[in-house]
Amino acid sequence: MVLGIAPRDARLPGGGILPERAPFIRSARGLGVLALLIWSGRGRADSPPQLELAAAVARARANNPLVAAARLRIGEARGDLIGASVLLADNPEVELAAGPRLPGRGEATTIAIELGASQRFELGGQRSHRLDKARAEVEASSATAADVERVIDLAVAETFFEALAAAERLRLAEQNEQLASQLLELAQKRLDAGEGTPLDVRASRVRGAEAKRLMLAARANQRAKTAQLAKLLALEPDGQLALAGELPTEGALPPFAEVAARVAARPDLASVDHELEAARATIGLADAEAWPDLTARVLYGRDEGADTAMAGLGVPVPLFDTNQGERARARAVVDRLGAERAALLLQLTTEVRLAWLALEQAQAAVALYDAEVLRALEETAELLQRALRAGEVGLPEVIVVQREVLEGRAGHVEARLTLAIARARLLAATHLPQVPQVPHGASSLGGAQ
Repeated sequence: MVLGIAPRDARLPGGGILPERAPFIRSARGLGVLALLIWSGRGRADSPPQLELAAAVARARANNPLVAAARLRIGEARGDLIGASVLLADNPEVELAAGPRLPGRGEATTIAIELGASQRFELGGQRSHRLDKARAEVEASSATAADVERVIDLAVAETFFEALAAAERLRLAEQNEQLASQLLELAQKRLDAGEGTPLDVRASRVRGAEAKRLMLAARANQRAKTAQLAKLLALEPDGQLALAGELPTEGALPPFAEVAARVAARPDLASVDHELEAARATIGLADAEAWPDLTARVLYGRDEGADTAMAGLGVPVPLFDTNQGERARARAVVDRLGAERAALLLQLTTEVRLAWLALEQAQAAVALYDAEVLRALEETAELLQRALRAGEVGLPEVIVVQREVLEGRAGHVEARLTLAIARARLLAATHLPQVPQVPHGASSLGGAQ
């Protein structure tokens, strides 16, 4: 519902009707007051197809470069998995040697040839540990990509709601500027009729300039929020986005125990868990690499017309280096990741708690506006109607009421924006979808978008 202009014989919020042919002073004042106090639920003329929150979230997931980069990291991890799945860690080596045999006195020169092949075999079961590590890293990359999507979804939802609020503030500012222009016209007419003062005209002119400044600031803010949303959607910042939807006015607050249980579903926590799995696999790999590798060789040679064939085995003796450094480092990494997981779990639990409290507070603020502030503004309209009929309302009173109503309506927009953002943050904190059309495999919190 927005501020509108009252037609003749319009019905006031209190139920009364403005007389069509009231005295000049009353009808002129009435135009100023009624232009402010009669609120119309009608919007502007039909506009081109508009972007809803669900479409914005889907577009961001499809086009946002940060989401794309996070998904490409999964491909990098899968490449490591392909490398870890190779049966043998090393390729066989083939050696060929040939040269003349230097003869003694009276001997003929001959050519000696040696051809050999060798293959290294791991005896500690390193391949299975590499596979476990690579699989865990793929899962960690997938969880990280899901967390990037969660963060981008929240950024899109917050910016979308901020853009909606900026559009509402702009409409209020435009109507306020229009009312200020009407007040200036009213003040000038009263002065020309000998019923006003130059001070009223100057005050109205200052009021009009301030209203125009606020309108320009509101328009700039609305364009900035739209540009921020376009950036998240990977669109040109100078493009025009028409948004569909309204700021919520209510929503169910789930029990905190139900919300707190959702912490375990957070993808950033899952990513750390998979990093821990990879680190434990690294411990197994480091221990396995302490075992010596076996190298098998075969050799064929020809010398002085005689053929020779040999086979051999080679094993390094782990006398000094038993991979102590890597084994100690791998265990330290596991300890560090365990500590980081505990810190992250505490952080996420606190985040959910604060988000739940913020939503509770935001709902109370909106309920207060709905139950007290808006009703008080309607009551003010009724009182001013009576004062108008009695000829007791002057230009200063109209200006004061304009400011009060503007502040009240702007406060209501701010309260609804706070509610929308609080709800979006609680959804993100519990890894629930911002809109049902983009599921995470769980039901969303109750309440209107």
